[in-house]
Amino acid sequence: MKIDYHSLRVCEIVEIGGRRQAAIIDGKGNDGQIGDVVRYIPLSDLNEKDDQAVLDMINAVCWQLPSRIDPFRDENEQKIEYEFTDQLYARFTKIAQRIYRLLGQSMYFKDDRYEAVCINFIFNSYFKDTFHYSPRIILSGTTVSGKTRLQNILAALCYRGFATIKPTFASMFRLIDRYSVTPIIDEAQRLKGERRDDLEDIFLSGDQKNRPIVRTNMNTLKTESFNIYGPMVISKKAGGYTPEDMENRAFTLKMIENRSKKLVANLDYEELTAIRNDLYSLYALYRIRPEAFKLADLFAESVRHLTDGDEDGRRICDFVRTDNMRTNLTGRSLDIATTYYTLSRLTTTEEDILSLLTDEQAYSSERLKDTNEAGIFHSLMICCQEHAKNNSLLRYPDMILRVPTRDITELFNRDQEESGNQRNSMERITGHRVTRTLKDMGFETGKGNHGLSYIKWAKDLDNVLDINLDKFGSEEDRDILEKIRRRKV
Repeated sequence: MKIDYHSLRVCEIVEIGGRRQAAIIDGKGNDGQIGDVVRYIPLSDLNEKDDQAVLDMINAVCWQLPSRIDPFRDENEQKIEYEFTDQLYARFTKIAQRIYRLLGQSMYFKDDRYEAVCINFIFNSYFKDTFHYSPRIILSGTTVSGKTRLQNILAALCYRGFATIKPTFASMFRLIDRYSVTPIIDEAQRLKGERRDDLEDIFLSGDQKNRPIVRTNMNTLKTESFNIYGPMVISKKAGGYTPEDMENRAFTLKMIENRSKKLVANLDYEELTAIRNDLYSLYALYRIRPEAFKLADLFAESVRHLTDGDEDGRRICDFVRTDNMRTNLTGRSLDIATTYYTLSRLTTTEEDILSLLTDEQAYSSERLKDTNEAGIFHSLMICCQEHAKNNSLLRYPDMILRVPTRDITELFNRDQEESGNQRNSMERITGHRVTRTLKDMGFETGKGNHGLSYIKWAKDLDNVLDINLDKFGSEEDRDILEKIRRRKV
């Protein structure tokens, strides 16, 4: 049977009566009107000449499939009036509540807000193209902490969830690009060399729309571009290392063993299947009538809530209960919020998502103080303090401009050795690297006496110092800078 691929909106594979069939959803019934939108075609009736696109998808099937797609019926078989946006939004909430109940029966979370993260991650996998960012999840925990069970739930409910260990990333690029699978990668700490590099490429590039990965096909020597945008889960054992730039693109869910909550012994796969059917049906309706959902308008309104204040200058995060004084979201926390806050308004999880994002932002700020940049800035402050002690006539900012990067390097390496962060001389940082890092932090550098590198005066020096003090400085650094600034020319 020849299929009109120009009108094709959704194509999935389902099993009916023990026979696998292609469910074709094109938005038109027999009379050209909305109505009989699902056509089931036995796979045996498909042929390579007319149906290659469908056959390609079938050959790559690796995700759990829905058993029924019905865009115009809800879980109670009631007809969906797609003209009413409020009714569509209520359907989001009902599905979210079912996922919430299933997670409550099946999982123990160290932080109750983790359930909201999982719910919005699942919805993000279906509606990712509405947003500019697709946040990731990092699962961290010891054996018997519940990571595997949570991965099974996410693989069952996410759009084309694809759970794997040590994947072949050449195929992973293609599966994400062609079929929009949702990767769920277990034991990420076991990946080495090129496989780890590929994982980090997908993780770092795929969280933002319109950032494809380009690879060379070693058979044809031609470059190939892959669209790898979409949500992703990686799991690692407790203590496993993930770089800083991976962690600040993700929610890190710290899983611990349950010894207090009674959980169901086995997952309710009938309920998982029913929820997945509802998710796919909602997504199918969205593909057929996207304008009825008004998600673009909801997204724009959410961005305004996050970035614009009310008449008193308060933003939405100012109303969130949190222990952190600094509530307004910035940087990658704001990027993640534009997606998850929008979804949380549909899943009624706004409070959990915003408070967790605020806490994550505060935690990320603290993590910056353990980086090499923080160590180099601290070494600069200590060197300035020593110059101030040894020369009472030296004034600010000359005491900063008199510090050679060689002294900063030596002090940094000595501190690292004493703290145990450097085990041998091979791990020592070089003066060239310190100079490059200072430039990256906004300082101007140049050659001075005896061919040594120094920080040069620039009209924005005060501003650069304040920025790096906020990002990397300790209370000790703040005290030092305040004292040396008192000794102005």
